[in-house]
This record gives sequence, C-alpha cells and structure tokens, in this order.
Amino acid sequence: METGKVSNFWAIDNYILRLGAIIHGLRQEGWEIDGAFGEGKNKKNFIYSLKKSPRPPKKEYWVRDRLTGELKRVA
Repeated sequence: METGKVSNFWAIDNYILRLGAIIHGLRQEGWEIDGAFGEGKNKKNFIYSLKKSPRPPKKEYWVRDRLTGELKRVA
C-alpha cells in the first residue's frame, strides 16, 4: 500500500484473490482501514484506504550485569 489505497480490481489483476480476508486480518492486528465504492466508471470497484497503522510494539532490552550476573531491563 505505497499510496495508502488498494482496490479489488488491482488485487485481481495482481492475482490477490483473498483481499477481503487480508484486510480483515490487518484490522484484527490494529490497522485502521476504511473502504468505499469508487465513483464514475469505478462504481463497481471497492477501494480500501489506510487510515492509521498500528503503533509498533515497545522493544525491551535486557543486559546481564557483569558483577552480579543478574538480568536488568534497559528502557
């Protein structure tokens, strides 16, 4: 989704036949995707638009203390 949009016609042209299932999975992962039918000649084409991507998970780093051997979390 380089442009933030993908349509059913584009997906079929590129042999992506389960676009609805892919969009459903992305929504369950936290992606906010909106959809609407096209206008004019594209009335039959459903276009999905990316509204918001999920926040990346916080990374935690752990370091072993050389003296005590204990693991400490680094923010």
